[in-house]
Amino acid sequence: MSLSTLAAPEFVDERHACYVLKKPEHDPKAKHIEGMLRRQLGVTGPVTIRTGYRYQVHGLGRADFDASMGTVFAEHPINDVLSHDEFRAAFDHCDPILPEADAGQFDITAESAAQCLQLQHGIKPDVQMTQIVAVEGISPQQRETLQRLLINPVDSRQGSRNLATGPREKIPEPPPVRTIEGFRTLDAGARKTLSKDQKLAMNDVDLVKLQEHFSAEGRDPTV
Repeated sequence: MSLSTLAAPEFVDERHACYVLKKPEHDPKAKHIEGMLRRQLGVTGPVTIRTGYRYQVHGLGRADFDASMGTVFAEHPINDVLSHDEFRAAFDHCDPILPEADAGQFDITAESAAQCLQLQHGIKPDVQMTQIVAVEGISPQQRETLQRLLINPVDSRQGSRNLATGPREKIPEPPPVRTIEGFRTLDAGARKTLSKDQKLAMNDVDLVKLQEHFSAEGRDPTV
C-alpha cells in the first residue's frame, strides 16, 4: 500500500485530562515554595507540598492520549499520574493553587506538548496546561498570600478546578489605540501638562524632539 492511500489523521472531538505530579523526592519546586513559606510568610510548622501540571487535551482519541502518557506528559520514574477524580479526592481539601496562562497569553509548555503529540499522531490537538501547587499545613490566609506570590495577574490567573467542557474562551478585541491628537503643535504649556498627565519621564527638550520626529512622519503619536 502506498503512503498516498493512507487516510490522514482526523481531529477527534474528545477531551481527556491528566494530572502529573512530581514525586516528593524529585520536586525541587516544592522545596523552593517551602522556602518561600518559611522566609516570607513565617510558616514554622510542618508542611506538605506537591507540584505538577494538569493537561487538558481536545482532539485526540483515548488510545492515542494514553499512548502518549509516558512520552509527552509524564516520566514515570519521577512523576505520579492521577485522573481528575483521583486528584480531586486527594487534594480538594487543601484548595490547590492552579496558576495558568491568561486568555490570549502564549503558553510554551502547552505548545510544546501539542507539537509532540502532532509528531506522534499526525494531528495537532488543542492543549491547555495548568500548574498545580497543593499545600497542606498552612492557614487560609497564608494560602491566599502564597497564591498572590505565585500568580502574576499581568499574564496569569487562578485556574478552575473543573475541566473544560467547551471551546476556549474567546479573546476580546483590544480597544482602539489612542492617538494624542494635536501633539505636533503643542506649545510649552501644553507639553508640560501632557507630561504631567501621562507621567512621562521626559523634559521639554525631549518632547520638542518628539514633535520634530512625528512632524517629519506626518502623524501624531499613539499611546
